[in-house]
Amino acid sequence: MPPSSSSSSPSPSAQLGQPPPPPPHQTVPPSAALPTAPAPPPPPPPSKRRLPVLDWSLSRSDPDVFSLQLRAALRDYGFFYLANHDVPLELIDDLFVTSRAFFGLSDERKQALALTNSPHYQGYTRLGGENTKGLTDNREQIEFGIDQPALLSVDPASGTVHSSPGELPEFWAMHGPNQWPDVSEEDGDVFRFRKTVEDYMSKTEQLGLSLTRAIARAVGLPDEKALDIFFDTDKPAHRCKVIYYPGLDELDKLGPEAANGDQGVGPHIDSGWLTLLVQEPGVAGLQVQLYEDGSWLDVEPIPGTFVVNIAETLAIALNCSVVSTTHRVLNVPSRNGRISIPFFLTPKLDAVVKPVGKEYLHPDLVPKNSSSVVSDAEEKLGETSELFGVDVFKRRLRYVCCCVTDILQGDRGCVRCSYHFYGRHPRLLQEPRRCDGEVLSAPASVCR
Repeated sequence: MPPSSSSSSPSPSAQLGQPPPPPPHQTVPPSAALPTAPAPPPPPPPSKRRLPVLDWSLSRSDPDVFSLQLRAALRDYGFFYLANHDVPLELIDDLFVTSRAFFGLSDERKQALALTNSPHYQGYTRLGGENTKGLTDNREQIEFGIDQPALLSVDPASGTVHSSPGELPEFWAMHGPNQWPDVSEEDGDVFRFRKTVEDYMSKTEQLGLSLTRAIARAVGLPDEKALDIFFDTDKPAHRCKVIYYPGLDELDKLGPEAANGDQGVGPHIDSGWLTLLVQEPGVAGLQVQLYEDGSWLDVEPIPGTFVVNIAETLAIALNCSVVSTTHRVLNVPSRNGRISIPFFLTPKLDAVVKPVGKEYLHPDLVPKNSSSVVSDAEEKLGETSELFGVDVFKRRLRYVCCCVTDILQGDRGCVRCSYHFYGRHPRLLQEPRRCDGEVLSAPASVCR
């Protein structure tokens, strides 16, 4: 794993510590990979496209070929499948088993872990507890960070923040311990849920960091360690969600509780660095929006693979020469729903995000802007804060308030959805602000 770094950013060619020891490589039956070619081929017409499948073992056996294929995938899609990776398949299989066991717990036991109980934005969200672009998302989930001691302590009665050591920005409230189900061996498979999630997150983190170095090589940076400066071993900010998307038959039975038909999660882009997703085999639902024409491409589950996508911060760091692609999930006809588990490789919260110079990038990569990217997401390409923690914390405030759009709150929370900001952004309790920090001229009483 890359070492901690100082706040000053070295040049892309600086040596930034030793690479992490690779996890044991697991031999997996070979899967389809992009054909080798002397230059990245032009993308096929949208109607005939499918996401490329990259073979991770090539990154060791033939790194030049892997770099060629990876660069084409980053340039044309921002999404790709990754086969023959280092995360044991039996661990992923058990993750699906124990995740289904978790969602099989009673509502009371799951609600005991509600995300709104956590000052660190980690925990359970009920079905319909989120929305995208003002429309309800039909999914339930539990979210985890890297288990670690809290950096900021909060008095829930007053909202006062106690920082240690010294004064820390409020976004450090996102660091802290997870909430785990209180279970015993008598509860069956769910008893293994915590250990399985933690093992999976550890191994997927190593894969993501190694993949980051492969990306540095593929885009032409002079040093594969050039992007290590965005990560910190002492205060890692990675996240993982375990998500259940009910099938349409199940939603029909829920009646009014299930709104907006087949929206599992609406069009969005990811805010972090890389997302590595495993999909339960047999049931589709994920779609990627092609940035040239706005059409949607199905991302069918391929057993034994990750679906990897570029998130917004990495796209900005690479001068928008790669695209953080808009994607969504549809609820589809399925008797048992589907499990989807994204791991979000995330920069350190105090990372300063500035684009690398174009002269460092491979000539195959051309910087893009919002006018050249078709997207149904609310977020626009490149509209972020330089300090990563500030931007992601703003999104967290929108995320925990189920009204989602511009958050306007009264003296103790959002009146419309009754969400209270205790322990989450105490300054909001002292003077009315929007989630972007702008002080309002008069208190507001509802979200709008």
